[in-house]
Amino acid sequence: MFSVLPSRLLSRLGAVVGPSAVARQLAASSPAAARAFFAPPTRRTLFTSARLLAAASPVGKPAVGKPVVKANAAAKKAAAAKAPKPKPKAKAGAKATKAKPAARKTAVKKTAAKKKKAAPKKKAAPKKRAVKKKAPAKPPRVTKAMGPPPRGSSAYLVFAKAYMAEPQFDGVPAPDRARAAGAHWKTLSEADKEPFHAAAIVQREAGKLAQAKWFAEADPALLRRLNAQRRAKKLPRIRSTAPVDPADKRPLSGYMRFAVEFRKTATADGIVDMARKAGAAWRELPAADKDTFLAPARLEMAAFKLTHPTLTERKRAASAKA
Repeated sequence: MFSVLPSRLLSRLGAVVGPSAVARQLAASSPAAARAFFAPPTRRTLFTSARLLAAASPVGKPAVGKPVVKANAAAKKAAAAKAPKPKPKAKAGAKATKAKPAARKTAVKKTAAKKKKAAPKKKAAPKKRAVKKKAPAKPPRVTKAMGPPPRGSSAYLVFAKAYMAEPQFDGVPAPDRARAAGAHWKTLSEADKEPFHAAAIVQREAGKLAQAKWFAEADPALLRRLNAQRRAKKLPRIRSTAPVDPADKRPLSGYMRFAVEFRKTATADGIVDMARKAGAAWRELPAADKDTFLAPARLEMAAFKLTHPTLTERKRAASAKA
C-alpha cells in the first residue's frame, strides 16, 4: 500500500500513524523509501526535491530523465557513424621517417669524410742544405810577354826612339820628349829620313818571321784568352799575318769572277762606286751568261773541299787521334 504512495504523502502519514508500523511497512517494501522517510527534514530546494523523488521511485522502473539521455547518446552514435572517416596520414608520416634517416646517413658520411681528411700530418723532412759549388779557378791572365812579338816599327818610331834616348832629355817628362821628337821629325828632309825607313823595313821583316813562328807554336786556348782580354778593353783581335799559301786559298765564287772581269773595263769613282756598278751589272746579266762564271766556280769549290777539310772535320779528326 505504501509503495505506490509518493514520499510527500508518506512523510505526512508518518506524522499521524505510529512510526513503528510505517517503518516496518516501508522497510519491507522499499528500503530507499524508508531511508527517505526517516531522513531529517530538509529545506525544499531544486536539488533536494529531485533527490527525494529519485529515492521514492520504485526499483526496476527507469527514471523520467534516463530515456532522454539514452536517446541523445544513440543520436550521437548515429551521427558519428554517418560522418566520413578522416583518411589516415600514414604516407606522409612514412615519408617523413624516410627522409630523417637519409639526413642522418649523409651527416655520418660527412663526418667520416672529415675524419679521413683530418689524418695526422707527416713530419716535414728536413731540408737539405744546398752545397755551394766552388767556382772553377780562373786561368792566369795573359801578359804582354806571353803574347805574340811586335810586327816591327815605322820609320818615325825608329827615329823617335833614338832621338829621345839622347842625354839632353834626361829627366824630361815623356810628353815633353814626344812633342820635341815630333817637332824635330818635321824639320828633317827625305834624305835624312831614309836611314830610318831602311831600319824600319828590316825590323818589320824580322817581326813577321817572329810572329809566324809564334802563331805556329802558340796554344789556341792561350790565343782565345788573349783575344777575350782585348775584347774586354775594346781592342781589336790579334790575328796571324803570315802569308797564306795560294793553294790554301778558297776559290772565287761566280760573282767574284764576274767582278774581276768587270773592273778591267768599267770606270768608277772609287771602290764603293765600282762595287755598286758591278752588282747592278750582275743582276742584269742573263742566266746563260752567268753560267759561264758559275760553272767553273762550282768545279773549283768541289775540288777544294776534297783536299781541304772544314774546321769541323779537322776537329773530329784531332779528337779521334786523341
